[in-house]
Parts: sequence; structure tokens; C-alpha cells
Amino acid sequence: MNGELHQVLVEALAPSERPLAGPAPPTTPSSPSPGPSSGGGAGLSVAPPMPGKVVEVRVRVGEQVAKGQVLLVLEAMKMRNEVVSPADALVAEVLVTAGANVRARETMVRLTPAPG
Repeated sequence: MNGELHQVLVEALAPSERPLAGPAPPTTPSSPSPGPSSGGGAGLSVAPPMPGKVVEVRVRVGEQVAKGQVLLVLEAMKMRNEVVSPADALVAEVLVTAGANVRARETMVRLTPAPG
């Protein structure tokens, strides 16, 4: 049971779909695709498919991350889940801290495409 990996849904939200506060609206699961971020450029919002507790944040704003790199660790239903980057990107925002409880589909990290 412990040590199991689970897929985490990452979805881009259009400005009209993004809430001012709270969790992102429910959508049909799909593969990640670029969409607007708060910085005005294209970006991705990283959110969990279920509620949980942030155990560890492994990235900082401005850090370049590779596709598949662990961004943070989330504990849900007594299991630790690694939340990974869906693409090579830059960390634009980290919206959670270790110990924070998050709701399903609540944005935890925002990414922007890596330059190059």
C-alpha cells in the first residue's frame, strides 16, 4: 500500500474558467495542454484529483523543472503521492506549503513553458 504511485491530473484553465479563489471547476480528465496563467503567458496549473495534505514542496518559484520531475509530495488516504511536472517548464507560482490541506482540483503550482 505505501509507496504506490498514482497519476495526478494536470489541466490548463482558460481565464474564464479560473476561479478567483478556491478549487478549479470540475472538468473532464484530459492530457495536459497549455493555457493562460496569471502571468499573462501560456501555462499549466498543477492540481490533485483528490483532497490531501501537502507533505513536501520540492520546487521554488523561478526554478526550471523537467517533464516527470517531482514538484511536491501529497498524502491522500494515508498514501504518499508524488506530483510531477507534465512538461519542461519554469515554476511561476507555488501556492501551497508543507502541511497545507488541499482540495481536489485546487491549483498547487503554476508552470510556464521553459524558454528555448
